[in-house]
Amino acid sequence: MLRYRYRFFVILLCTLLCSFVFSAPTVVADSPAQLVPFEVLFDEGNKIFYYTPEYYYPKVGEEITSRPKNGLYYNTNPLTNIYYLDENVHISDMGLYKGSMVFSDDGMCFAYFPWPWNDGITWGITGLRYKGETTGQAILFFNCGQLVKEYQVKDLLKNVSKAHISISHIDWAKSRVFNADNNVLTVTTKDNRVYQFDITSGKIVRQSTGVTGKLLFVFLLVMVIIPCTGVIIMRRNALNCFSVHRT
Repeated sequence: MLRYRYRFFVILLCTLLCSFVFSAPTVVADSPAQLVPFEVLFDEGNKIFYYTPEYYYPKVGEEITSRPKNGLYYNTNPLTNIYYLDENVHISDMGLYKGSMVFSDDGMCFAYFPWPWNDGITWGITGLRYKGETTGQAILFFNCGQLVKEYQVKDLLKNVSKAHISISHIDWAKSRVFNADNNVLTVTTKDNRVYQFDITSGKIVRQSTGVTGKLLFVFLLVMVIIPCTGVIIMRRNALNCFSVHRT
């Protein structure tokens, strides 16, 4: 009888473990704000960066052609161009707001965080997984208006089941912090991987993989809890058998 109880207990623990580790990510609806042109000032207002989204729909009476070409300028009258954004580089407008760009102090370099589509993701036996080679733009690094490095979501987020999925997009980053003193951008993903990028080149200068709480739980469950529980049940079974034989 106790043998069957032990089997039932192990099966129950394994079921709870699978539901805990392979739990499905939350899928929510998304309603992005309307894209609008924006400007960013640098060098105490002596430089200004202009950007107008490709799919921006001007208000009635507004002339979109009156805005400067996308790029950085000396804030003079008239404006003096420092660099233009390379028009041959595909930049996803989705999610392109002032807050989605991280600039160096002089405005010469920046990192752009698009809002990637989720069409590079599909459902597998254990949950979400990547499909194909294209999984959406994660970070694009620019220097003097030229694209110097691009990362896709799968390059940085290794465990896609940790991501937040909307009807059409994927949220893969947990946080980002920029240190202007050394031009290092630190990004933490939803699966607790930490990347440090040189914002001038986009190269990864340091990366680390943090041990998540779920992985620690799995380790304790496999290495400690289940074996100890099995030993306790087997000892009780042996003592009960010994008691039966004595009587």
